[in-house]
Amino acid sequence: MRIAFATAVVLGLAIPAAAFGPASDFADAAAYQDGWIDGDDGGTGWPAAYPWTFSPTNAPFAIASSTSNGDGDSNGDDDIDTNGKAFQLVALNASTAYAVRFLDPIPLLVGERVAFDFDAVGTGSLYYASCSLMEYVGTPQQRWAFHVAGDATNYAMIDAAGMNSIGIPITDEGVHVEFDLTGANSYVARVTPLGGATTERSGTLAQSGDIVAFLCAIGGGAAGNYSAFFNSVVVPEPGSLVSALAAVATLALLGKRA
Repeated sequence: MRIAFATAVVLGLAIPAAAFGPASDFADAAAYQDGWIDGDDGGTGWPAAYPWTFSPTNAPFAIASSTSNGDGDSNGDDDIDTNGKAFQLVALNASTAYAVRFLDPIPLLVGERVAFDFDAVGTGSLYYASCSLMEYVGTPQQRWAFHVAGDATNYAMIDAAGMNSIGIPITDEGVHVEFDLTGANSYVARVTPLGGATTERSGTLAQSGDIVAFLCAIGGGAAGNYSAFFNSVVVPEPGSLVSALAAVATLALLGKRA
């Protein structure tokens, strides 16, 4: 399933003066005390120029407890909440909405990891929820995604092979997801249900280009409101490329002084 984008955000990549990160964002951060709205810049380690961007900009996303998903929190483990809070994606009726945040002015490098928690359950064949890693220069392209389809019983991943079940039953407890970029077009992903065993999958990324953005999306079914949750987003410090550029700049400066 391809995500339909209502708007395109154009990213002008630039090399920062100093490395940002490692960056993390949690739903209980101070920036979200008044809710989660377009333009919020919560968490730590993110460049201020890259806040959350919604489409549509008035999407009714929220900060809420992921324990409201499914049958609640019968085992008392708080699901994927931090201090009772998670990021809530909301789709009204048959609408589609997404929230995107750029990883950094520098793309994800080979050997680096993106991690997040995800909690969604299916509510019908037209519903879906996913978190994706995106190429975003020019036309946005989905390179990889962790996905829940409304009529499915297992979680799925989307890559060059399309959308395929990973054999882990969908649970309203939530899962922890880790994505490692192992090559320009290859990855290893690990999925751990809360309280369960880890499943590892590897594959080839879809489309082409650098991974520069983390995007979560939701599509509604027919009448009604639909929601999914994510939290605890962690992306790496792009230290190797920044360090290399800094070293080149230092050598050039030393050369001028000689």
